[in-house]
Amino acid sequence: MEDASNSKTALAQSRAGAKPKIISQLAWLGPPVLAGAFILVVGVLLWLIYHRTLNQHKNSLDRAAQTARAGIELHLKGYENLLELLAEEMERELLNAETFKRRVAQYKDKHPALSHIVWADAENVVRWVAPEEANEQLLEIPISRSESRSVAVASRYGRSPAYTKPFVGANGKLAFEVYMPVFWREEFLGTFAKTFWVEEFLREIAESSDAENYQISLVDKLGNAIAKLPGEAQIDERLVKRVRLDAFGDRVFLQLARYKTGLWDSNLVFLSLLSIGMAVGMGWGMWVLALQITYRLRAEAALKQANDRLEIRVEERTAALKESEARERAKAEELELALYNLQQTQEQLVQTEKMSSLGQMVAGIAHEFNNPIGFIYGNLAYLHQYTQDLFELLHLYQQNYPKPAPEIIELAEASDLEFMMEDLPKLLGSIKIGSERISKIVKSLLHFSRLQESEIKTADIHESIDTCLMLLQHRLKAGHPPIEVVKEYDTIPKLECSVAQINQVFMNLLTNAIEALEESYRRENGKSPAKIPTISIRTASIENDRIEIKIADNGVGMTDEIKGRLFDPFFTTKPVGQGTGLGLSISYKIIKKHKGDLKCNSAPGLGAEFAIAIPIQQFHP
Repeated sequence: MEDASNSKTALAQSRAGAKPKIISQLAWLGPPVLAGAFILVVGVLLWLIYHRTLNQHKNSLDRAAQTARAGIELHLKGYENLLELLAEEMERELLNAETFKRRVAQYKDKHPALSHIVWADAENVVRWVAPEEANEQLLEIPISRSESRSVAVASRYGRSPAYTKPFVGANGKLAFEVYMPVFWREEFLGTFAKTFWVEEFLREIAESSDAENYQISLVDKLGNAIAKLPGEAQIDERLVKRVRLDAFGDRVFLQLARYKTGLWDSNLVFLSLLSIGMAVGMGWGMWVLALQITYRLRAEAALKQANDRLEIRVEERTAALKESEARERAKAEELELALYNLQQTQEQLVQTEKMSSLGQMVAGIAHEFNNPIGFIYGNLAYLHQYTQDLFELLHLYQQNYPKPAPEIIELAEASDLEFMMEDLPKLLGSIKIGSERISKIVKSLLHFSRLQESEIKTADIHESIDTCLMLLQHRLKAGHPPIEVVKEYDTIPKLECSVAQINQVFMNLLTNAIEALEESYRRENGKSPAKIPTISIRTASIENDRIEIKIADNGVGMTDEIKGRLFDPFFTTKPVGQGTGLGLSISYKIIKKHKGDLKCNSAPGLGAEFAIAIPIQQFHP
C-alpha cells in the first residue's frame, strides 16, 4: 500500500514537472507563430494597398481619357464651325478670295495646328488656298490624293463634314483633312477642305486637359500607333485606356497611357523590408522574453500584452487607411464637380455667343429693311389719294366729254380701263397689307435684337412670346395643315429677368414643340392628321409673387426614359448632325438661375407640356 502511494506521488510529481516543460515549449513556439502571423497580416495589408492604389489610378485614367476625348471633339467641332461659317458666307455670296484669306489668317493665329484651308469648285479644282505663301503649288490643280477625293465625295453626298485617315504630308508630318460641302438651292458649288497637323493638334489637347502624367496618342482599331507626342518616359502597360472618336468612326481611337513613376514598387519594397525587420525584431525580443518565463500565468500575461499591442497597431493602420480613403474620395468628388461646372460654363458661353451674334445680325437686317419699308408704307396713303383724284378727274372728263376722240376710245378698250379702275384699289390694298406684314416682322426683329442684352430688366412676357412666334411664323405655316397657336393670356405683372435668356428659353421650347408636331406628321406618312396640330400657350399668376407659363403641343409625346434624361447636357433624340442636345439643358439652367422651375409632363401619343414657374422679382432690396 505504501509502495502504491509512493508511486502515485512520483507520478503526480512527474506530471507537475512535465507541466512547466510543456508550457515552456509552448512559450518557445509562440514567438515564431506570432511573427509569421504578423508578416501575413502586413502582407495582406500591402496587397490591399497595392490594388486600391491601382484602382484609383485606373479611375483617374478613365476620367482623363473622357476629358481628353471631350477636348478633341470640342476642337473638331470648332474646325467644323469655321468651315460651316465659310460655307454659309459662300452660299450667301458674301465670301471672296481676300475675305477667305483674312478669316483663315485670324483662325490660324489662335490654332497653330491648322496647316491650310482650300476652296475647291464642283470639279474638285482648287481655286483658293490660305495661307497662300506656303501652298501656292496647290492652286488651279485638282485634289490629287485618292482618299481625299473619296472623302470629298462622301461629304458632298452626305451633306455633312467628313474626315480622312491620317496621312504623311509634303513636309513629312502626319496630317488630317476635314471636308465641308457647299450647296446653293440644291446645286453643289464646291468644297472647303481643312488640313491640320496631328502632332500640334495632340499638343493642343494635352495643354487644354489634365494629362501631364499620361502619354496621348492616336491608334487604329488594332492598337497600332498612328501618332503620339514625343517623350522618353516609359508607360505602364497596366494603365492604358482607349476610347473611340466619333468623327473618325472605327478608323482612329484616342489612347492614354500612364507613365511609369516607380513610386508603387519602391514603397512596397520599403514597407516589406520594414515589416520583416519589425517581425524579426519582435520575434527576437519575444524569444529572449520566453527564456525568462517560468510559469504559465506570466507567459499568458506577456502573450496577451503582445496581442493587445498588435490589435492597437492594426486598428491604427485601419483608421489611417479609412481617413486617407475619405480624403481621396473627397478630392475626386471636388474634381468631378469642377469638371462638370467647367463643361456647363463652356456650354453657356457658346450659346450666349451664338445668341449675341444672332442678335447683331438680326438688328442689321431689320434696320436695312426698315427704311425702304418706311418709304413704301409712308407713300401708300398719298398714292391712294392720287389714284382717287385721277379716277375722279377721269369721271369728270367722261361726263363732260361723252364722245372722245377715236384714239382715246381705242386706247381705253385696249387697256381695259373699267377693269383697271376696279382692280387698282384692290392692288393698293394688297400692297398695304403686305407692307404692314413686313413692318410687323421688322419690328419683331428689332425687338428680338434688343432682347440680346444680358442685364436684368423688367419685361413683358406676352410681348416676348409674341416676338418669338412672329419669328417662327414661317415654320408654323409650313406644315400641312399649318400649326394652330392657341394663346390663353392672363393678366400678369411684368417680370424682372435677363430678357435675352428668357427669350432663348421661349425660342427653344417653341422650336421643340414645332419639331414634335412635324415628327407626328412624318409618322403619318404625309397623310392629313386626325387632329389639328396645335400649340397651346397659357400664362397665369400663382402664389402672388410668381407667374406660370405653359407651352404644350399635341404631338407624339415621349417615354418616361426620355423624359428622365430630357435636361441632361448633350442628350438628344434627333439624328446625328441635327441637334446638339444643349437647348433644354441650357433652358433648365436659365430658369434655375432665375430661381424658378422647369418641368415636363408627357406620355407617348399624348403630346408634351413644359411648365415654367418663376418669381416676379429676382433681387430684393
